[in-house]
Amino acid sequence: MLAASGDDLAASIQTIREVGDERALDDTIADAFAGGRVMVHADEMLRVGIWMQMPGIQRPLEASELSDGPLRYLCLVAGLVTPRPPELLALNEPETSLHLNSWRPSDG
Repeated sequence: MLAASGDDLAASIQTIREVGDERALDDTIADAFAGGRVMVHADEMLRVGIWMQMPGIQRPLEASELSDGPLRYLCLVAGLVTPRPPELLALNEPETSLHLNSWRPSDG
């Protein structure tokens, strides 16, 4: 389960990939981020982190390169798509810092 601080976001995403609904995770992220994909990676020290691949960007973005809105959205997704949902999940102002128009290309 995702910690309230979001410190274990990478572990939560990987748990969804391994024992949860990976397709729902990927579809939800691709829909919100115009074809984006979230990946979990581990470095040589086995520290895990999040990378986000976006269409049109040559390299994956590290979590430290993402703004608050996308990070909060990823935490919401991890909390809602978890294979082990809590009995009660209260969301207080989940729309805070979420700006849908900033994630999608303009229509013209």
